Amino acid sequence: MEPERLFGVSEVSVGLSFERSVMQRIGLSALNLAAPGLGLLRIGDWRDGLLLMAVPPALLLLSAALFALAPTATLLGALIYIFFLVVSLIAILATTIILTWRRSGRLYGPTPWWSRWYSLLAVWLLSSIGTSAAVTLDHRTYKPFYVPSEAMAPTLVIGDKVIADMRQHGVAIGDVVLIRSANGAMYVKRVAALAGDRIAMSGGRPVRNGIVARQHIRGTTQFLDYEGMVPATNLVELLPGEASSHAILDIGPSLFDDMAERRVPRDHLFVLGDNRDRSADSRMAIADGGLAMVSVDQIVGRPLFIHWATDRQRIGTRLTRR
Repeated sequence: MEPERLFGVSEVSVGLSFERSVMQRIGLSALNLAAPGLGLLRIGDWRDGLLLMAVPPALLLLSAALFALAPTATLLGALIYIFFLVVSLIAILATTIILTWRRSGRLYGPTPWWSRWYSLLAVWLLSSIGTSAAVTLDHRTYKPFYVPSEAMAPTLVIGDKVIADMRQHGVAIGDVVLIRSANGAMYVKRVAALAGDRIAMSGGRPVRNGIVARQHIRGTTQFLDYEGMVPATNLVELLPGEASSHAILDIGPSLFDDMAERRVPRDHLFVLGDNRDRSADSRMAIADGGLAMVSVDQIVGRPLFIHWATDRQRIGTRLTRR
């Protein structure tokens, strides 16, 4: 029987074919785990290999474009997106593995230079760079963060994972914002005063433009820090000019419960942590480990919702009211 003619393979090389072992075929198929399509490239199927290798970064680039145009994300929207992305990637991976297995049964002649190990390594590196660049573009719109401290308890506790909107937005009193400090560290705080405002602290209460924040006791609670559980008073606070109230914690008198009135400079904000006695914020100078007045240029995003928490009931909690 005349051997099947393959595109781009000479009749001389067709006559020099041999069967691959099962282990060889498994190894070739497993190459796709490093990057979908890599196994196809190894067996000489460069068209399908490069096409399937380009699909994951293309999906991520499409996501970046859609994110830039879409309204503010919700937990449901994020779950739908993750489900679609995971299913798509699994389908692509399964396709490449199946195609590699089916087409790797017989080797026809010597392998071309572009399917040898050094070429595959170069293609894999380019694919990794492309995928990394696509992820970076996605993160310019929405990005996940992990909460490592108790400074924003009870709103955010140690171990919470949040999705943040990294697009530029106006800032209002009471907004929870992400702040990048001068040393590159990331903080999450609540806006208590805007540029031009007069701000002071009196007995643990913020005083904005001469108006004292309203607080009332909700009850007692406790929060987790690195030494264990700490008892605290749970308060509900409404900042002057805030659209709706939020919860804060108080563990008793502290050094920064009182602060002389200051004026917030132009293009700056005054921010506080919700766990007032455990928060390094605008009440403290940078030299003392605080944030001082925060430049609006340091605001890099707004946490939207909690997408993972030890307390499953807190998953989906919204952190922005706009």
